[in-house]
Amino acid sequence: MKWLFKGVLGLAVIAVAVVTIVPMVIDEAEIRQQIESEAAKKGVELEISQPLQIGLFPQLQLALKELVVHPNAQQQIPRVVVEELLVEVALWPLLEQRLEVTQLQATIDGAQWQGHATLSQQRETTQVRFQLKGEQLDLDRYLPKGQVVDPIAGSAAGVSQLPFEPLRALDLDGVIELEKLSFSDVEATQLHFPLRVAQGVVQVGPSRANLYGGHYLGTMEADIRGEQPLIRLEESLQAVDLNQLATAFAGWDALHGGLTLEGEATTTGIQPKTLLRNLKGSAKVTLKEGAIEGINLKQVVAQTQALLERKPMPPQHGPNETRFEQLTASLRVDQGRLKSDDLKVEIDAMQLEGAGWVDLVSEEIEYRLTASVAESLTADQQRTFGKLAGQQFPVLVYGTLRNPQLKVNLDDLIKRGLRKQLQKRVGEKLQELLGDVQGGSSAQPPDLNRLLQKLF
Repeated sequence: MKWLFKGVLGLAVIAVAVVTIVPMVIDEAEIRQQIESEAAKKGVELEISQPLQIGLFPQLQLALKELVVHPNAQQQIPRVVVEELLVEVALWPLLEQRLEVTQLQATIDGAQWQGHATLSQQRETTQVRFQLKGEQLDLDRYLPKGQVVDPIAGSAAGVSQLPFEPLRALDLDGVIELEKLSFSDVEATQLHFPLRVAQGVVQVGPSRANLYGGHYLGTMEADIRGEQPLIRLEESLQAVDLNQLATAFAGWDALHGGLTLEGEATTTGIQPKTLLRNLKGSAKVTLKEGAIEGINLKQVVAQTQALLERKPMPPQHGPNETRFEQLTASLRVDQGRLKSDDLKVEIDAMQLEGAGWVDLVSEEIEYRLTASVAESLTADQQRTFGKLAGQQFPVLVYGTLRNPQLKVNLDDLIKRGLRKQLQKRVGEKLQELLGDVQGGSSAQPPDLNRLLQKLF
């Protein structure tokens, strides 16, 4: 056992020497200046206003009170304040040329972060393993506003902007967990965000989060081995409040309902608009208990009935919106245009069916639908639909997502109504005339209404 005791004693002597002698020869101010100088070479202006605290046993420790990243002239780097930074690095792995960060703590722009990581060089590949937890992250503070709705599509645009060559030589595997994430003014909570990079392929997910009363699940894979990244997306939304989502992201406050979506797509490119234009894929959408503001289809139907019955136009009642029980559609996207051939909307005693498209870049919309009124109506529905029971008429929805417009083609419906009225009145008049001519004759007069139907 003597050899073991001597070994432990020797380590103790070395530890004492490290703790007492090494800090005396370390120039803290010089280290701080070197950190700031190296950052300046990368175009980043750092300011460490207070002395660093450095410890060497039992772990290498680096602590500082405040570090400020100043914006550059092009405003590509925002101001970032890092407070109470603590980094602990294991000593023994350094002998094996492996960096093991056993503890990382910091408050970044008011949000607390903690985690751990390891880094090593395997021939020509840099291997990184990490786990990171944070209170919140507001990406809108650090990045320009994008053209995407969610973190996964946002990560696709973000990956396409990164330098590809270092990523191709990176072997990374880790998880980011956030209590709250803000991106493009969209807020998600309880985010679980796995991230992997291997052999030139970046994988994000399966990511999950709570999103506006519902749930989000998505994956993204970016193949960066070629000149242009090839990106694949799979996404799922379950019972998400569409009005909150659309209002937060794009200011579309005219859409309401509980959104369920399942979709997948591929795209190539670097710039956000290029990614949208090259997007190809499909999705299934269900929207329950919803409404479209700015369009009152039932009011238009009531006006149609007034025309048919030659009554005054009814006044506007209730909000200027069209409420529906359910909307379903199968979607396909090609060259930035979202198309559907089987849109179906259930509205009280009426059903809309048809096809159309939405341009994801310009936000233009065009849907040509057929409205069908049920033949059997309740007493309340009779007041709205009346003589339109069993009738059909075309409806055009156009304009933009922010300002949708409605046009109903009533020509055929009005002509059919007027034709029936004319047939009935002419028939009745002719019946009267024939009756007068025949006088007291007992002969049965012909059914002229049926004959007139053939003429009109």
